[in-house]
Amino acid sequence: MGTLLTQYGLYVESAEKVSHRRGIANNFFLLVNSAASVALAAFGLSSDEAVVWPLLFSTIIMISVCVLWGFTVHSYRQLSSAKWRIVNALEERLPAAPWAAEWQLLGRGKSRRGYRRLTAVEKWVPGLFALVYAVGFLALAFLG
Repeated sequence: MGTLLTQYGLYVESAEKVSHRRGIANNFFLLVNSAASVALAAFGLSSDEAVVWPLLFSTIIMISVCVLWGFTVHSYRQLSSAKWRIVNALEERLPAAPWAAEWQLLGRGKSRRGYRRLTAVEKWVPGLFALVYAVGFLALAFLG
């Protein structure tokens, strides 16, 4: 039992580290996109028509960054899900199963009114930034 408890503790710590790294990655992408949004908005305020091509190039780059961010969120979600399934499997062999009990109390993340998984929200953020870049470019290029 001692070895199993040690393995369980190490694996829970490993799963929590993945969640921490995911948060760091999201903060990085959020910072890059926030800075780029400000820079592109300031750049796009110019009335010079020569700005359109560099603005288009920058917009394409930032939409690509958003796609990369979306893939990163998806990858971390898959890794996290696998790790927590293993934690739950280990808990089946222990006298108590606190993570499984917590997840059960939260409706296993399926309740619309209760707990909402972070990934249910975070998966939309890269797409929203990409949409803002596309609409912003079109507005500045054709209406500005």
